[in-house]
Amino acid sequence: TVCAYPEINTGAHHGFGDYSGWRISPVPFSDHLRISGPSAEVASVVLRNALGSEVSRYVLRSNTSVIDLPVPTDLPAGLYIVSITEASGHSTSVRAIKE
Repeated sequence: TVCAYPEINTGAHHGFGDYSGWRISPVPFSDHLRISGPSAEVASVVLRNALGSEVSRYVLRSNTSVIDLPVPTDLPAGLYIVSITEASGHSTSVRAIKE
């Protein structure tokens, strides 16, 4: 699969906003993101715009299957990439749409 976003995990696509067991909701999102998935220690979450520029970074120490994050209110509507990095170093990126 050829992809414009090199960090996107294309191996286990189960639907828009859902990769490798991680799920982003609501879709589309507005003022917050809920990340749910396997119970793993999440080290960071990075939000990038469609051009790949980082627009927000969250450093976490969370060992839970659900994480709620506020989203900057000045972000324009469009496609975003949510990169989730676990403490183990495993990284997965999920596409999400902001309304």
